[in-house]
Amino acid sequence: MPNILQTNHARVARISTSRRYPARSKLCKATLALISVLGLCGSAAAAQDIERARQLFDEASTLRESGHFADAIVRLRLAIEINDTPGLEYHAGFCEAKLGHYAAAIEHYERAATLIRSGASASDIATLLDQAHRAALEHVAQLRVLLTTPVSSAHLRVDNGAERPLTEHDLMLDPGSHQLRVYALGYSTESRSIDMHDAEQLQIELNLVPLGQDNATSLPTHTSVWKTASVGTAMGVTVLGLATGIGAAIGRHNAQVTEHAALVDPAADAARLAAARHDRQTYTTWETVGFVSAGIGAAATVALWALWPSAQGTTINATSNRNGPVTASLAITSTF
Repeated sequence: MPNILQTNHARVARISTSRRYPARSKLCKATLALISVLGLCGSAAAAQDIERARQLFDEASTLRESGHFADAIVRLRLAIEINDTPGLEYHAGFCEAKLGHYAAAIEHYERAATLIRSGASASDIATLLDQAHRAALEHVAQLRVLLTTPVSSAHLRVDNGAERPLTEHDLMLDPGSHQLRVYALGYSTESRSIDMHDAEQLQIELNLVPLGQDNATSLPTHTSVWKTASVGTAMGVTVLGLATGIGAAIGRHNAQVTEHAALVDPAADAARLAAARHDRQTYTTWETVGFVSAGIGAAATVALWALWPSAQGTTINATSNRNGPVTASLAITSTF
């Protein structure tokens, strides 16, 4: 009997509350309905995403079997963006390795291993992953870039990849030609072209020079341009001076001949004699100016070429372990 009374009291209380706050009751019901709808929509969207990822994987598998590894990678990457799994990462690494992109393959294999350690179920992939990872490591080259003077803000860019902080850790690169660019705020930029071979280990030592220390050293390219322009200008002055002096010398000689003819000719008038003397004096002046300018230009050319500051040489110490422990030292000194 007491339980029945308590149940009736609770029902009456709910009815009273609903009657007292009808708007609040409707709002609660509408909120619950909206949450249910959103949950159903989210589940449907997730199911569609998973189905899309499976479709992309099937397309990638077909392309991989036919040898179109690059097209397969495109679809695998799209599938990974939707739902990253060890299987997708493994197959992406497999296709990258087939294209000779061993560094990218290793990244995919390591990502797959991380997902498995995190609890992802992929027993069939786990048995293949270790062997594939070791096979890629047998081909990938390793590069270490060091600075003669450490610069904490130094960054490295390889080819068209993203920039990364320069550390003393080895950098994995695919065999082939690569462009390196090392730079830091307030320092010169060093660029190098390197050729890497299968499983090669290379160490390069570079020097970043503070920009405010020595302009000739920190900006070798600009220095070379300025030297070329300066020497070219001096040589131009020399050539122009020689041309002027030689032309004036010929003119002076002709004026002297005319003046001498006017002196020995009784019939020559005074105006002809005065014009010849004026021409001789003018040509003499230009002859002096031309040959003096040529001498100054020649001296400036020799001085600029011999005394222009030379850019600091860059020493590269390379250690290669491609076919056994082989050590090589390469010194490159450039004069601009």
